[in-house]
This record gives sequence, structure tokens and C-alpha cells, in this order.
Amino acid sequence: MIELRPLRPPIYDDKNLREQIRRALIAEGKEQKRLLQVTTKTWKGAKPNFVSTVNMDPQQAYVITQPDDPNSEGGRKWWFLELGTRVRYAVMSKDFKAKTRRGVLGSSAGKGGMVFVSKKIRRPGIKARNWRLEVLKLRKKDFLDTMRRTLALKVKARPFLRELKR
Repeated sequence: MIELRPLRPPIYDDKNLREQIRRALIAEGKEQKRLLQVTTKTWKGAKPNFVSTVNMDPQQAYVITQPDDPNSEGGRKWWFLELGTRVRYAVMSKDFKAKTRRGVLGSSAGKGGMVFVSKKIRRPGIKARNWRLEVLKLRKKDFLDTMRRTLALKVKARPFLRELKR
């Protein structure tokens, strides 16, 4: 009896390739976490704890890095700054200077602080800092290069590809 089986070239070695992609995603998550922690470096009091979640399924693979608990005090502060607000009820001191700026990954000393909160006094909201977008801008090229190298190593391991190209 003759049994026919489809040949699976090494590129489709799911376990090995998936493991290499998973490692690359975990490394990317660590780098994203390091960059996001810079945004809270000078904060006093509650700070968010950043976690990276790696997800891999047959259609896509990705890593998301964000505060682990959006309802914690530090998590709420971070999300208010990340997303911005429409209105602000806090009245700040005259010498107030924000510790963070829009579109900048970093945190400075800042000055002043909140004097009081009043629902009667509506001020312009907090401008969104868009830190996640800044991390994406900084990391996109390096991450894509890493993924290309990971896949290229697998392709080079396929000697029959050279024959197919001829």
C-alpha cells in the first residue's frame, strides 16, 4: 500500500516558528514596558504597574502593553493623561507646570499642584499625551526588522526554495 502525505517544509514547522515569534513578542513587550515606565518616573504616590499581554492565534500575533489595573489610582491617572479629558474640574496653583507633555515619552519634575476641585468651575480638559502612539512610532521599525529576521532565518533553512526560484 502506498500512503501519500503532503510535505511540510520547515517554514511551516508551527512549534518552532510560533515559539520564535512568541519570544520576539515577549521581548517587544519588555521594551514597550520600559518605555512606558519612563512616563511615570517622576510621579509621587500611586503609579501604574505595566504588563504586556502576548496573543497568538492562526490569524494574528500581537503584544499589548498597558497598566494592569485601569481602576487603580495609578492606572486611572495614567489613562486620564493618555486619553485626555473633555473638561477638568481641578483648579491648579498659579505656578503649576505639568510633569508630562503631549507626544513626549518622558516625565520632568513639574511644579505646583491641585489647589481644590469644584464642579462649578469648568476648565479646559487634559490634552491627550498619546504615549502609546509615541511607543509605536519609536518601536515599529525595530520590531518589524526583528520579525523579518525571524522569518528570514526560517526561509534560509529551506534549501528547496532555491530550487523553486530557478
